[in-house]
Amino acid sequence: VAQENFAGVRVVRSFATEPRQVARFDEASEAYRDQQLRIGRLRGRNWTLLLSAKDLGMLILLAAGGWRLMTGEVTIGQFTLFMLYLGLLFWPMVALGWMVGMFQRGRASMQRLNAILDHPPAIPRRADAFRPDAVRGDLELRGLDFAYGGKEVLRGVDLKVPAGTIVGLTGPTGSGKSTLAQAPSRLIDVRPGQVFVDGVDVTEWDPTALRRAIGFVPQEAFLFADSLRANLALGRDDEDEAALLDAVRSAHVERELLDLEHGLDAVVGERGVTLSGGQRQRTTIARALAADPRILILDDCLSAVDADTEAAILSDLARALRGRTALIVSHRVAALKIADRVAVLDDGRVVEEGTPAELLARRGRLWRLEQRQKAEEELGALE
Repeated sequence: VAQENFAGVRVVRSFATEPRQVARFDEASEAYRDQQLRIGRLRGRNWTLLLSAKDLGMLILLAAGGWRLMTGEVTIGQFTLFMLYLGLLFWPMVALGWMVGMFQRGRASMQRLNAILDHPPAIPRRADAFRPDAVRGDLELRGLDFAYGGKEVLRGVDLKVPAGTIVGLTGPTGSGKSTLAQAPSRLIDVRPGQVFVDGVDVTEWDPTALRRAIGFVPQEAFLFADSLRANLALGRDDEDEAALLDAVRSAHVERELLDLEHGLDAVVGERGVTLSGGQRQRTTIARALAADPRILILDDCLSAVDADTEAAILSDLARALRGRTALIVSHRVAALKIADRVAVLDDGRVVEEGTPAELLARRGRLWRLEQRQKAEEELGALE
């Protein structure tokens, strides 16, 4: 409960639900306290029973041994030695019982851990997997289809992205853009013969080699509770200062990050909570650029920035993407204009494809999207 509230502190504040969350935390704390008190009572009773059993046993032995001592069946030395041995055995037996209890608790915990550690990977690693020395960056989709729980999201998508080409991808919500963006790096498990990188089926690639060749920036910007430097260098084998600064410059976030109290050594909160939404998005773009991938996929990662900042980022990105293969998923037509070609998805299919100028000249779906966005901007300016 505490972790959820820390991670979602902005949501809690925006809905003014602090009293409700405090009550929820109090309820969970009381339940935890009651469980711990119950455990304490059980342990107390068990310990009392154990000591009582010991004392009762000693009383019985004193009575029986005393009677045999008086009748001459045992000597006083034998009786004393027996009582001494019994006292020496008591604590080892208690420790043995404690160890049995600890073993049972440890075994139950280990079973829960093994359920995770022994779970087979969705994408198994093969010894003969494809691991190239260099990656050109050709990307091709052939009849790509995919379904979540029986519901089709992509239906026979064909798309070619030659090395060094920027392709924009747009379409209405639920048209399959994000699913398509995850296919090249096998963040979703595609069937053989559907996705190819450098002419090789991605199912033949070693997953690590494939993902090192592809930089992916998801919709939800995620940062670890570590320094900005460590976050930016996540996909690198080093923390080269010049490479990191070049990446943050290309993502148009250099000024904000370097103005922080400790610069790149500043520690961001959990999920990057100390940064704004736009800063987090641009930092994740910089992280992907710092890894220097041959293929870069941006999944609607400029949604939290304003139009002016977006234009500046796109200008810097256009320079950073030179020579790279890029797939840019966006709802904003301005973001798609830096692309060499644009594909419009609808209901899991590519319904329009061509250069931005060609598609706008056709007055099809992309043109209607641009007109709607212009109208929204004009209304916003009037307000």
